[in-house]
Amino acid sequence: MVELEKGNGAQVIVPAVFVAIVLAAAWLSAAPAKNTLGPWYDPVVTKEEVDAAIWVDKNIPQKSLIAADLFACEMLASAGNQVCTIGGAWELADKANTRFYENEQAFMSNSSKQGHDLLKKYGVQYVFTHPRTSFYAYGWKKGNISKFKDTQYFERIYSDRGVEIFKVK
Repeated sequence: MVELEKGNGAQVIVPAVFVAIVLAAAWLSAAPAKNTLGPWYDPVVTKEEVDAAIWVDKNIPQKSLIAADLFACEMLASAGNQVCTIGGAWELADKANTRFYENEQAFMSNSSKQGHDLLKKYGVQYVFTHPRTSFYAYGWKKGNISKFKDTQYFERIYSDRGVEIFKVK
């Protein structure tokens, strides 16, 4: 057993208490941090979406303008040989922040007319949707994709395992 010299107890106790506080703080913050970072740990593109991108490459004219979330856009540009509303060198686009915001609003809006009008403003021809939480422009969000089923504004041309593609009328 190690004996402490008289008066040296504080030199051992203070660092031990400090380490205990740091460990407790780390343990208490782990769950909230995991919830905040959760979407970054999930797949940002699913196998079903890759399959849909392959379908796009075979069935939609190359370089068509497609609206989607950031990661689906990047995938569609590479695997589907398409142009997307966001992604790539978006910061070089005219009014990049406005375009990012309006792309997000097209997906987040409850109104099929508003979504349609925003997409038509940029000449979007197709909309690529999936049911997962996505990064549409400013943070991880769950899009309101049911509006794209409004046949007055959109025509579904692909549907498989939760992924849907709509033609903008």
